Amino acid sequence: MGQDGRAAYALALTLRMGLGGGALSGLGIALFGVPALVMTLAMNGTMQGLTLGLSGGMTCGSCAAYAPPVVHASLPAALWL
Repeated sequence: MGQDGRAAYALALTLRMGLGGGALSGLGIALFGVPALVMTLAMNGTMQGLTLGLSGGMTCGSCAAYAPPVVHASLPAALWL
């Protein structure tokens, strides 16, 4: 935690997860006829639950200290509050 070495891997993994979630949403809408708004809200709840479960519930501003320095440098400080 807090190391730049895995930041590129984390970025690639995040983009792949977003693509996977988008593909699942698209399939649910196209194949099963689920309304887009309902599918979006369902995917949002699913992703939030996965995020909280996999991160151990770290959602506070002080938890940003675990982010690598390269992430801190690339985002405005206001986003870390």
